Amino acid sequence: MEFGKPFICSKLFGKFIVAVFMSFVQGCTTVEKHPDWYTGRTLAIDEQELIGYGHGASKESASDQAFIEISRSIYTDVNSAGSYMYSTLQDEEYSKSDFKGEILSVASLNDTKLIKYEFVGNTFFVAYSYSQLSLAEKIANDNQFECEDNAIFIHQSPLYKSLKRHLGCNPKSNVFSKNKKWYFSVNKKNYPLTESEFMALFVEYSNEMVVIKPSKRVLLESDFYNFEIKTNREGFFSLYQITNSGDVQSLIENKVLMHNEYWVYPDLSLYEGMSLNIDSDRGYNVEMTIASICDKPSQFAFLDQIDTDYLIIDNKAMLSFVLDELSGCDVSSSIVKNKVRQSN
Repeated sequence: MEFGKPFICSKLFGKFIVAVFMSFVQGCTTVEKHPDWYTGRTLAIDEQELIGYGHGASKESASDQAFIEISRSIYTDVNSAGSYMYSTLQDEEYSKSDFKGEILSVASLNDTKLIKYEFVGNTFFVAYSYSQLSLAEKIANDNQFECEDNAIFIHQSPLYKSLKRHLGCNPKSNVFSKNKKWYFSVNKKNYPLTESEFMALFVEYSNEMVVIKPSKRVLLESDFYNFEIKTNREGFFSLYQITNSGDVQSLIENKVLMHNEYWVYPDLSLYEGMSLNIDSDRGYNVEMTIASICDKPSQFAFLDQIDTDYLIIDNKAMLSFVLDELSGCDVSSSIVKNKVRQSN
């Protein structure tokens, strides 16, 4: 029993040493405080932009972290205003389709905007906004789309090819116009299209059942052109012309065809051909002409009964309705553009 007391005293002394040591450590340790806006990521965000957050010992390192966060969201190579480079080249199988391949797009983050900055406890906290998202990046960022297996000619356009490259499939979508502005609708969410994105819907597409060949593809001022048309099946033939504003002019409607027909449009014995007016704002013009053969007559004549998104004006309708009408038809398309004649 004599030996128990020193043991108890030693045990109590050990606890005292540990308590003193922990008190010393806690006194020397500082808890890093993050601003509430950084921790909660509560900064307001527009649906068409991304916000990247970062922190670091310097403002530069904090900014780099924010750039990395943005770049990971849009799957891009990032080249910032400095020498910073970040790559997210990926090779993965998408769960939304059988498509397998690499995603590699390039974006510059020079247009990022510093929207919040704070220095707390020897640490820099920053937030940057980035609004130069492509249509594919906006759709991918929302991640609320279904894939569409129905292969129609418009899916061969540059815009849809870009979407498939980035998303792994063609998203189930609709293109419509409202208040003179074009939108790309996916899962009931509408994405405004820039002029270049809308023009990327124009496509040269060939189908052996209906062949359309323009006499000229690039027109000088005052040039005329025509189309050679050849068909290799029976059906109802229509010819539509789409302007760069999305208006559709019906040139031929539901012409009954027999097998292997050939003609020139317009009839050169009556007309010099067609011309393409120069857009005064752009200095040029582009039109896409669509030739189709369908098993049933199209309903183009009843466009005035469709809602105002497809309003008919002087026999003109909107691209979206024509695309719906041509689903299941054999289609070919051709693009004709003009340029201003250079003076000597």
